[in-house]
Amino acid sequence: MSDLRLPLQRLAHHARLTRPGQVWAAGVALVLAVTVLSVLVILRTVDYPALARAFGELIHRPGLSVLGLVAFAGAFLIRSLVWKRVLPDLTMGHAWAGIHTALIGNHVLPFRLGEPLRVVSVVKRAGIPMPEASASTV
Repeated sequence: MSDLRLPLQRLAHHARLTRPGQVWAAGVALVLAVTVLSVLVILRTVDYPALARAFGELIHRPGLSVLGLVAFAGAFLIRSLVWKRVLPDLTMGHAWAGIHTALIGNHVLPFRLGEPLRVVSVVKRAGIPMPEASASTV
């Protein structure tokens, strides 16, 4: 942690941000600026007629959407059951939560970093030892 803190402290000092509140505010401002820029780029590239057609199909044929959601949930149920079989001390709820944590992480973070989040999730929540949790995700 201190390895990361030192460069951040130097950067904050160089930018003349001397109080923790200023550093936090600068970080929030940066995140908001990147978010606004991303939304503007996305809004310029969206094919609105295609999006409207997709939502129309969703409304007129909800059965296919429900079938897709059930299939998706079924795939995660199978992954959770298999993971629980590999780690018998892992509860089904923790396995389910860990799989979904990995999914969210893989969508948000680069380089499939959701998988390490899955390990951390079960180590912290379920008390599974780190070596066993790590080995079970390889």
